[in-house]
Amino acid sequence: MDSTYECSLDKGPFASCTNPWTGSLGHGKHTFQVRAIDRAGNKDKTVANAKPWTVDLIPPDTTIKVKPANPTTNPKATFKYRFTFTSTEPRSTFQCSLDGAEFALCKSGQSYTGLSAGPHNFRVKAIDAAGNIDLTTASHDWEIIQP
Repeated sequence: MDSTYECSLDKGPFASCTNPWTGSLGHGKHTFQVRAIDRAGNKDKTVANAKPWTVDLIPPDTTIKVKPANPTTNPKATFKYRFTFTSTEPRSTFQCSLDGAEFALCKSGQSYTGLSAGPHNFRVKAIDAAGNIDLTTASHDWEIIQP
């Protein structure tokens, strides 16, 4: 059976489309409907509805909530320098970097011990459930001063 198809995106008018249909979608909620048309031009009265879905194109924003004071004095190598952070989007994961190291998976509450005296830099970025990455990274600079 050779059929043609008409598609409707976001409740717009039906228009001829191909199978499979591809197109670019903007940020936000979307719906898609399709109906078949047979050789005689009869339109299927049963319109196939796709479940609504959301396209997320906006990256999350990361905020450091708890961080070491600057400057910090603590002579113990076992002292924990702790960071807590959040994202504007739920279910985000995080990547952290200390002193220019490669970013690696981390969780809020990340801590570091055994840091030497001198300047330090902590950076964190969120990655939301859609894979959008916070390109602005939250950052904190501080210095450990030996008493």
